[in-house]
Amino acid sequence: MIPKTSTSSPSSSASSAAPQMMIMPGLTAAPQQPPLPLQPVQQQPQQPSYVPEICIMMHAFGDAPRPSVETGAVVEDITREQMRDVLTAAAAVAARRLTTSAAVVVSLEDLVFLMRRSPVKVQRLVKYLSIRDASSVLQSVVPGGGDHLGESGRRAKRCREFLELIDTNGLLVKVSRTR
Repeated sequence: MIPKTSTSSPSSSASSAAPQMMIMPGLTAAPQQPPLPLQPVQQQPQQPSYVPEICIMMHAFGDAPRPSVETGAVVEDITREQMRDVLTAAAAVAARRLTTSAAVVVSLEDLVFLMRRSPVKVQRLVKYLSIRDASSVLQSVVPGGGDHLGESGRRAKRCREFLELIDTNGLLVKVSRTR
């Protein structure tokens, strides 16, 4: 049953304080308010997207041949968040290490200090640095590959020397020597 609407004359509806609009029979709504002025939206700088590479890695680790782009975007967001957290913690360690009011610079030692409680992470870091050192040596041997000869073995060696300083039970040094 449809409710009856008011059958008043046009003169009586004009005298009402707030005109109402008919949405559906029996339902009324207030007239639309004027739109609010637009405020400028601050855009963040565009970050590079690694979603295609992440999808390729997901396939390499056993996912479907064409993983979902949305899943790759979620993995990218999680990775960015974790990297931001690690670098924030490393910056805090670097700030505590500094005695002057100089700018905070995160160094390799700060990252190793954060990982000192996880021998597996330390082992992976040293292995990665060793591979990077070997890669830089190879690039210096290849004509036009760059002049990295002075850096050969420096990163992994620096990491091992720092581990010797902070390691109390010898476990981290032992793990860093294994390949």
